[in-house]
Amino acid sequence: MLPWMLVGERISNDLETLAELPDGTIYFDLLGCTANHLTAGAVPLRVTEELTAWLSSRLISLDIPKNALCEVILMLHFRTDRIPTDRKRIISFDFDRESRLATLDRTYQGIQAITCITLVQQLTVRVVYKLR
Repeated sequence: MLPWMLVGERISNDLETLAELPDGTIYFDLLGCTANHLTAGAVPLRVTEELTAWLSSRLISLDIPKNALCEVILMLHFRTDRIPTDRKRIISFDFDRESRLATLDRTYQGIQAITCITLVQQLTVRVVYKLR
């Protein structure tokens, strides 16, 4: 569920931040509420807090103590170069996601294929009227 939520509606608030990063991988540690880009380091993304809050809520509703989990990691691999665009106006993102949830007894892993999302920059049009 978490990988789908990551690249669903929630990521739309962070597309502009992602557009400023080099293509690569972001590791989300949902137990620590952190997101780190493989080369750029820590990245402040709203989706990190939203997914961490959702996970905490689910654990409470299922009566699972947080310390029963050893790790909850999401990996977001993204690239913006598959479709050439004018990056000042439009950016197309390709996303691959991986997830890993580990307890003391088991590790659960998942991989989801490409999802394409496009960020269209809002254009400001200025009209100049010439008075005669």
